[in-house]
Amino acid sequence: ARFLRLPSPPWYGQFANQLVTLFKTYTLAHQLCRTLVVPHFQPGNAFMGRKVPYGALFSLAALRRGPVRVITVEDYMGLGIPSQSELCVQRDCRCCTLTPRCNCSAVPFEALREARTLLLDSQNIFFGRAGNDVDCNSSASLFRWQEPAPEIAREVADVVRLLGGPFVGLHLRNLKPTEPDDQYCVRKLGPLSWWYNTVRGRPWRPSALVCSMA
Repeated sequence: ARFLRLPSPPWYGQFANQLVTLFKTYTLAHQLCRTLVVPHFQPGNAFMGRKVPYGALFSLAALRRGPVRVITVEDYMGLGIPSQSELCVQRDCRCCTLTPRCNCSAVPFEALREARTLLLDSQNIFFGRAGNDVDCNSSASLFRWQEPAPEIAREVADVVRLLGGPFVGLHLRNLKPTEPDDQYCVRKLGPLSWWYNTVRGRPWRPSALVCSMA
């Protein structure tokens, strides 16, 4: 088997960026007919920098129903593939800073095609166009085969039951807190109140009480 791997961490960005990077890598694995080595996530402060296996957050069984063969990092490491057989696709990739170093020298296309493992740089993949040419609902899309891990699915179901009727979920991103949380929340919900008032014709504005429930 030939593999495609993101030697991550290091990742570029936090969890959402990591998912986008993995989405592109999955597509590339499909296009190159390579087995994807599913990397560990490093979601951020909530996990205090720990490496979190894909299977702790999402269902590996669901992912394996897709067209791309996938294996975990642990299974890959167990194969004993030497670092000399891992070639980095991009020059000056950050995988060159890892130990043991991957082969980051300029190599001809044939060598890349025949390499046992191709390594991708997370930052280059995130910003690049490669792997960004499939619809999210395509069979070649990671998101088509992504389901929450059973434990997380149960927790989500419990929260949905507690919420009751229809609701709107918002991601309030507070990267540089310069004001109290309730004021930040009210300010961020402003565009949503405009939508309710103008589009739906419903008088509503965010309050500190609403934000305390977030």
